[in-house]
Amino acid sequence: MITKKKRQLIMIISISVPIVIIIGILIALYFTTDMFKPKNKLFEKYIAQNINIIDEMAKKNPKEIMRSNK
Repeated sequence: MITKKKRQLIMIISISVPIVIIIGILIALYFTTDMFKPKNKLFEKYIAQNINIIDEMAKKNPKEIMRSNK
């Protein structure tokens, strides 16, 4: 039969390990996705990406742009 201390230790471990795993998953999602970022930060990020794309397209010859669109 399991003693009271061992039973408490098993319960603490079985509760704390899933909590730590869930916190780790949430931290990974926060840093690798846009899931938890505010809308103004997302807007800044995507507008900056679009500006970079427009700058690259402006440097190209118009014939190259037409070829890449086909």
